[in-house]
Amino acid sequence: EILALDNDENRDEVKAFLAKNRIDWPQARLDSIKNLIEVTYRIQEYPSAILLGPDGKVLVLDQRGLTGERLLETLDGILPR
Repeated sequence: EILALDNDENRDEVKAFLAKNRIDWPQARLDSIKNLIEVTYRIQEYPSAILLGPDGKVLVLDQRGLTGERLLETLDGILPR
């Protein structure tokens, strides 16, 4: 599952962007998960991707942009075959 972090101050712009791009996965506001982001996962750069295992442990923390081919290669390396 994907959880996106919304750090924009204008909620109406965020809602419009999500609707325009048909993004339907859950969105969290920074203020609602600030402790989780800054303390638990120590995220200091955006965008960042965190892949968690079923047990909630961090499998991958990527702050360079885990998309496209890099995402597929990473998933291929951690998912069971």
